[in-house]
Amino acid sequence: MYESKNLENIDASYQNFPIFHEVFICSNRLINTNNIFQSQKGWAPLAIRRSRSNEPLIWLSAQVPSENENESKYIELIRKNSVVFDQNRIELQVSSYGFCISLDSTVICEAGDLSESSIEIFKLDFRPLGLNIYGDHTILNIGNNKMSRNTSSNSQAMFGI
Repeated sequence: MYESKNLENIDASYQNFPIFHEVFICSNRLINTNNIFQSQKGWAPLAIRRSRSNEPLIWLSAQVPSENENESKYIELIRKNSVVFDQNRIELQVSSYGFCISLDSTVICEAGDLSESSIEIFKLDFRPLGLNIYGDHTILNIGNNKMSRNTSSNSQAMFGI
């Protein structure tokens, strides 16, 4: 069994690494944006940063049920390109071209078109993680909202969850 943690105990070392200047996610463009998604409490389920060798660095976590209704709990799935959850269920492939994350053989995030300053996420499906967020290269669905060809710049996060 994997230990659920409070938000302050989730690894946030990604904040010490440089962001990509541009992140394209399902046709939406983020410029100088720290996180793609972020909750009001500051939880970012997916963090993508740039390593010194320009390969992407990935952190992924999921919110899990808590015995206390007023308290949120989280489990870490990937920490700085290392799968820290069940390695039989999560697969991470990272290269100088991009990355792919699968959960139980379902692709939950696939990115490529990597350059020194940008990366593109062209497939995303966080429904297996309990979030109604999914999309492809044309549109991003967040709950009942459909986002396509939007731009966000110089912000903490583009999408609040």
